[in-house]
Amino acid sequence: MQAPVTDEQAREAAEALAAHGSQVKAAAALGIARSTLQNRLRGGAGGAAPKPAPQPATPAELVVADRKIVRLQDEVNDLRAKLREAQRGHLADEVVLDALGVMGAAPESPPDWLTRIPAASATKTPEVPVTIWSDWHMGEVVSRDEVGGCNAYNIEIAERRVRRLLDATIDICANHGPKSYPGIVVNLLGDFVSGGLHPELAKTDDEEVIPAALRCRDLLIAGLERMAA
Repeated sequence: MQAPVTDEQAREAAEALAAHGSQVKAAAALGIARSTLQNRLRGGAGGAAPKPAPQPATPAELVVADRKIVRLQDEVNDLRAKLREAQRGHLADEVVLDALGVMGAAPESPPDWLTRIPAASATKTPEVPVTIWSDWHMGEVVSRDEVGGCNAYNIEIAERRVRRLLDATIDICANHGPKSYPGIVVNLLGDFVSGGLHPELAKTDDEEVIPAALRCRDLLIAGLERMAA
């Protein structure tokens, strides 16, 4: 009966095979028969040869692995930041779409005087006051230091200017004209909110786009109601 193969013999046979690449050369290097080598590779009696112990990673391999981990972490952080930005944009879009949906669903009801054709007259032409409201830039902040101390702008100043606009328009119509008008045309041209169009403005704005837009909505409603009164 063949003697059992020791762990040392099995390990030696596996190392010889790995070093020489063939069983014939490995057996010759160990000075044993090929069948003996095969028996040792099997671990004897049909057993399996023990696997060589794993070798620790070299410093170079560790550096490469660390760099890969850092790169993957950076990619994950970047994707998370983009996801948060997209989610914020989606929420803002939903608010805007809701507002547009309400406006789009509202029935059209232009004032009667806008659709009524006045009677022709050779001596008199009907007068209709026209005003333009635009560029309120609600939410934007301008400090006096930025304009040499000549001016400033913020939400409080914006609301004060809107009130002055309404008072001046009413005064001109009531005290400096025929005083009897069928109505007034108010042109809303745009740029009512700052909107952070430039990165440097977004950092100093008093409010973000949606709160500023809602504030403008309230001011416009109040202003148009005063014009209609």
